[in-house]
Parts: sequence; structure tokens; C-alpha cells
Amino acid sequence: MTNMSLGNLFVHRNVANQVSQDDESFATGLYYALVHLKVKKVIIKGHTNCGGVAAAWDNNDEEELVHWLSKVKESFAKKEGNEHLTSEELSKLNVLKQVENVKNHPIYKKYGQGVDVVGYLFHLESGELEELVS
Repeated sequence: MTNMSLGNLFVHRNVANQVSQDDESFATGLYYALVHLKVKKVIIKGHTNCGGVAAAWDNNDEEELVHWLSKVKESFAKKEGNEHLTSEELSKLNVLKQVENVKNHPIYKKYGQGVDVVGYLFHLESGELEELVS
């Protein structure tokens, strides 16, 4: 997908690609990528049929998930009045919110000058990688 050599891609993953200021693992990874690896671009890549997005939208209340899914819910509008949103639209909204969250993250603000932050949606059905523009 990236045509990059092994070792040239630094990846941080979590359920539904959340960027949270209270996530120490994310903050550490972002710092390391910006300061030590001197990355030129931060990519938030979501995908269609995202289980984390669907679980948040469907108000999954499993004890082990509810805290994390509350972060996902912040990515899109309230469900009331927006029932028409498709899974794909919700995934796009989530990616765009995480791009915004990176740009507002204290680590990025301090060390990310000149580093682009972009969002993509991977379409599982077709293999298409769609660049999202806010």
C-alpha cells in the first residue's frame, strides 16, 4: 500500500483510531515520531465497516469498552436526528475528528511544526484509499 521499505513506517493503533490527550501511549508515540524519527507526515487511516465506530454509534455498553467508546462518540454528531448517517460517513467523520485532535494535541503543537496531518479512509470492499479533506 505504501511502497515503503521495512522500518520506514511508524504505526500506532487502537480501536477506532482515537487521538486522546490522556492516552500516554499515543502521546509517547507521537513525540518519538516527531522528535526522534523526524516524520514528515502523520496519517490517520480509518476504514469502512469499522467495528469501533459501529459499537459507539450503537451505544455498546460493555464495561470494558464504554470508556473508550465514549471518546469515539465525540467524533460524530448526536445520533438523534442523524440516524440517516451511513457507517461509511461515520467512519469519515471519525477520521476527520482525529486529524483535528492530532493538530490540537500538545505534543504536536510543540514539536510538529511543518509536519502534515492527513486523513484517509480505506474502503475494504474495493481496496480504494480515499484522501479525506475537512
